[in-house]
Amino acid sequence: EQLSAEELEAMEKDEEILEFIQVMGRSALPTVEQLQEVAMQQQKQALDFKAAGNINMAKVSLLDSKRSKAQAERLAFIFQRLDNVEENGNTNQVAFSSQDLEALIEGKSIQKENPVPAKAKTQAPPPDPWLSKPSAEIKQEVLRLKNEKQVKEATRLLQIFKQVLQKEKQQEEAEKCRKLAEGLSKRLETCVAQIRLWQYYTWFCDAGNMQEGQLSSQQAQEQYTRWTDYARKCQQAIHSIQKNGSASVTISSAKQGGDHDGSNGALLVLKGKESDKEGDDVVVSMVERMMNSSSHSGDGSGLLEVAVLGIFKMHENEKLQKVLSKQKDDESKGICPNLRIECKVNLPLQNADPQNDQSHQHEQSPSAAHLFFYPTVSQRQGSTFQYIFGPSSQHSRQKLLVPRDDSKQSKTILRRMETKSVQLSVYYTTQASPMQQQGKDNPKSSISSWLFGASHETPKEPAKPDGDSSVLLGKVSVDMRHLLSRNCVAGDYPLELSSHEKPVGGSIRLGLCIRPCLDLERYEGCREIEPPAIMVYQEQLSFEFHDTAGVTAATT
Repeated sequence: EQLSAEELEAMEKDEEILEFIQVMGRSALPTVEQLQEVAMQQQKQALDFKAAGNINMAKVSLLDSKRSKAQAERLAFIFQRLDNVEENGNTNQVAFSSQDLEALIEGKSIQKENPVPAKAKTQAPPPDPWLSKPSAEIKQEVLRLKNEKQVKEATRLLQIFKQVLQKEKQQEEAEKCRKLAEGLSKRLETCVAQIRLWQYYTWFCDAGNMQEGQLSSQQAQEQYTRWTDYARKCQQAIHSIQKNGSASVTISSAKQGGDHDGSNGALLVLKGKESDKEGDDVVVSMVERMMNSSSHSGDGSGLLEVAVLGIFKMHENEKLQKVLSKQKDDESKGICPNLRIECKVNLPLQNADPQNDQSHQHEQSPSAAHLFFYPTVSQRQGSTFQYIFGPSSQHSRQKLLVPRDDSKQSKTILRRMETKSVQLSVYYTTQASPMQQQGKDNPKSSISSWLFGASHETPKEPAKPDGDSSVLLGKVSVDMRHLLSRNCVAGDYPLELSSHEKPVGGSIRLGLCIRPCLDLERYEGCREIEPPAIMVYQEQLSFEFHDTAGVTAATT
């Protein structure tokens, strides 16, 4: 019968195991592989106990696993020693007498003649205690030794002083860089929030119902651009500081004054109103306040608007990465993948623009409305993708008619909104988007940036080419019952394959709006129409970037 790991552990010295092998042979010991297998089983038991909530038994099994691994490594070393002895023909092995065998059986150690003395371990000298003291204290000691003419000791301490001083400067620089990067990261968070708010402001400000203190859509677009540029500079400064140190960037205050219309180039901050309910999303309250409550189709019907403001971080999408990995490098290099968004509104609604409905070939059904959305501009920057949706593009926002009367259909729709949802699915497609197809058909007409508006022509959806393949990258589902108590549902929604699975990477920015309110008795949102609070951003910074030689590279 072979010895167990516990019995091997009881033999504290390797010589005891060697003596045991001399008498009983290697077969009396377990193999290294057997001990490793035992360790793996014990480790698995520890995980099972932990999953079952039995922490004490998990600790015991984990400890047993570590002991088995240690004995496996110990046996491997001992077997290697024996193999070396056999290969070198070492004849200095000690012969065991009958007295030695009796002593081994009784548990006594066998005294070998002429034992080989073990080599003494060389210990490293203890560190100089002056290395742990501040440079100022070392400097005082150097001056004292110099005055007392102890030149040799003073010279030694002077070298230590230089080492400690350099280390202190490195620590100070690291702490300075950390604080600078931390402060810029907080400002970057402000940038991200303001970029999101100004984008919604640009899309949903009611130009036909301008209130005092409200900015126009063009002014809001300018603020969106300024905040985006300011965020880029903050990111550049953080990267430069972390890579080249604090001296690579000169940061100064650039506090702005003036009017709240941003005419002097200042950054403006959008904030919530004091009257907003606690926990209200600033975007939802802002959009509700800016929407004209009298906006309707003109025939007594309300409008449900579905707007896709953006798709973000698609380079992190697992499904898209899997698709791109199967493509050849020359096929995908420098090309931004085409995306298509299919929206299903689970209510029997009609498109507010029949021409738009016909051009997009919407698959209307008695129980749902189907809409299609495409990016206005797609760009690839290295391994990341940027998809821009324009506020004036019919491929970014569409409206559906919602009956507002005492008809049976109107009452049915209100009742169904309690349980129905709006589902948006993002697909990778090899089919060109309508905007791309328009550019191919008419090379002279370029696609305008969404900041300056897009063409008002209604491009027809291109025919699906042979061999086109679409892959579902993720989807989002929004409950429509929220539109009974609020006029707006807005936010960034992570893409999922199902509601029970974790996000697959990427997100979609949405805006769902009902104009006017469907049920005044249940409405909990903002009833007044007024612009959001706008003020000048007083914490704006300016940056001066330098190269490693200290030469000014750029001034911002």
